[in-house]
Amino acid sequence: MQLVPTTERLSLFGAARFALTSDIEAYLEASYNRNKQNNVIQPVPISDQFALPPNHPLFNVDPYNGASTILLKPTSPFYPTAYVQGITGGATPDLLVRYRSAITGNRDLTDISEAPRLALGVKGAAYGWDFDAGVLHSESRVREQVNDGFPSQLQILPLLNSGNVNFFGPNSADVVSQLKATNFVGDAFKIKSSLDSLAAKGSRDLMELPGGPLAIALGTEYRKEKYRFSADPTIQTGDISGYGGNFLDTNKARNVEAVYGEVSVPIVKGLEAGASVRWDHYQGVGNSTTPKFTLRFQPVRGVLLRGSIGKGFRAPSLQDLFLPNTTGVTPPGLTDPIRCPTTGDATKDCSTQFPVLFGGNQALKPERSKSATLGLVFEPNEGVSMAVDYFKINLKDQINNGINAAFILGDLTKYGNLVTRGAVDPAFPALPGPITQIDQTNINIGQIKLSGIEFDTKYRFAAGEFGKVTVSYSGTYFLKYDSQNLDGTFSPNINKVNVATGGVIPRLKTYLSATLARGPWNYTLAYNWQSPYEDLPGTLDDTLLADGVTPNPDYKARRVGAYETLDGQVQYSGIKDIKLAVGIKNIFNRPPPYSNAGGQTSFQSGYDPQYGDARGRFVYGTLTYSF
Repeated sequence: MQLVPTTERLSLFGAARFALTSDIEAYLEASYNRNKQNNVIQPVPISDQFALPPNHPLFNVDPYNGASTILLKPTSPFYPTAYVQGITGGATPDLLVRYRSAITGNRDLTDISEAPRLALGVKGAAYGWDFDAGVLHSESRVREQVNDGFPSQLQILPLLNSGNVNFFGPNSADVVSQLKATNFVGDAFKIKSSLDSLAAKGSRDLMELPGGPLAIALGTEYRKEKYRFSADPTIQTGDISGYGGNFLDTNKARNVEAVYGEVSVPIVKGLEAGASVRWDHYQGVGNSTTPKFTLRFQPVRGVLLRGSIGKGFRAPSLQDLFLPNTTGVTPPGLTDPIRCPTTGDATKDCSTQFPVLFGGNQALKPERSKSATLGLVFEPNEGVSMAVDYFKINLKDQINNGINAAFILGDLTKYGNLVTRGAVDPAFPALPGPITQIDQTNINIGQIKLSGIEFDTKYRFAAGEFGKVTVSYSGTYFLKYDSQNLDGTFSPNINKVNVATGGVIPRLKTYLSATLARGPWNYTLAYNWQSPYEDLPGTLDDTLLADGVTPNPDYKARRVGAYETLDGQVQYSGIKDIKLAVGIKNIFNRPPPYSNAGGQTSFQSGYDPQYGDARGRFVYGTLTYSF
């Protein structure tokens, strides 16, 4: 499995302006971005854990019976007779095989995304108004190209059930060739999102107040959003193993209208108030009116007080709503906390993988928020500046791209409604049935309450013949980051791994840099630091005593150590129109700290890829030419 996907990026941008009159100009902007990313992960798993779509040709055929079942019969030359008889005492039953298809190769994908954008309009001044009106067309096109490792179940399942495949050792060249020939190669699917908008805005001064001119701004926007998902016919039928069932074509569109206004009121010299309001209508989602109020007060030169309160609104995107639902599996090592302590079944309940459902959710509600900020900026002289801002945000119905299965299984009281179970096992009638699916489709996860302090300081001074030095220190300190539980209570998330945060929220994250400027040369050292956090329990759950049920009173959650790196860069701009830079990221090659979170929240084990960078030290260079 790749640690970091291979990526290529290309960006182009161009702009043109034409003066229609001395006060009015026409403009044209065009850009194009292309990203190409290759992902390689472990071979596809094939077993009875994965359901076949009901319309699949093998769905009602024995031994599949609705699943990608593999049976190894005792008539196969590769049947481990002695081993099985050592367990059974002589019987040689059919063996149910759960297989990771190494022979057909690692899953190898290339995702190619393109984003063209074209904007044209007119802006300037007329009849006392400053105005800007234009049209915009932008697209996002994604194509997923399969290179290797995704076999057709219709072709590979009969081969795997033929008895001619050795699951425990090498195979003949002929068998390997037959299996590899089942791989699907080509474009799996294409996604196209587009936006066409027509917008206009204008501003002007209305009257003179003691503190300056009273100014207003007005604007309106209409846009058309489109989303199209189309898959290869073989992907649509759900026949390609590793793609999780049927990928049905989706073609959706909606209209969005908005109007907004803003007023700036300089009450007296040094005191300015502002108010704005925006109304949005999303077809199929509803309306929203979001106001905001601001206040700026500068009692003396070098001191500024600022604050704001407001509301926010984000409608679910068409992809949030309509992305096709597909099935997959969890990372390995997860356990059903209800059944495993009793059954000990490693195939169904303990330290295994469970089927999951991914994709869009048409029942999503919009995100809404209330926010407030209060800040101070202090600049006693040209060499010193300090800014401190307090923020508080209450977010309602946050849209999350599926709750991680590890968190669902870790708190079934909270997330049990996302788990589907099969029929009760007669051998364990007191227990619910085994897990047949975990819902990881997009979801509104309730309220988030967060607050914190952002700070940014700079100190500039002359260092004689050495040049000029600038020292900067900035960061974010979280006071609160609480997520709502199903019973209405809230749980803290700072310095913890939690689904509601999208990863770890460090209590403190800082950036300290020092730059020496000497003529055309700039030398910079930068120190990155983020606070330690409370790790998830390991796969072998030490929160419980040996019976696997009783809580361990001596359990203490392990701490993931602080993560810190030192970067450096040298920049030279002594050649006209050219700027050169050479830098080192992570000079001391500091690895990310060990964490259980990686193995339980992603396929990267041993560290949390959302918290630390496992690439270690690397050197880069840039060349910029301006013309």
